[in-house]
Amino acid sequence: MRQLVAALGLVWALGNIYADWLFVVGGLADKTAHKGLEQQALSLLGGLLIGLFAALLIKQCLGFALSRESESGLDLP
Repeated sequence: MRQLVAALGLVWALGNIYADWLFVVGGLADKTAHKGLEQQALSLLGGLLIGLFAALLIKQCLGFALSRESESGLDLP
């Protein structure tokens, strides 16, 4: 069950990385540049924050999947 939860979290994080890429590319596009610096900054900052949270989720999911704790919550030697 632990690996299933970690895999679902990784799939969610990959979707967030795709959204991050779309935000950053959209922020750097000519169409957004003509709308003003504020629009570019909002798009880029939003993309970077989504990417940061996705990276943190990936780190947590990998740690969760690779941990050796037993399913019952008891640490066995």
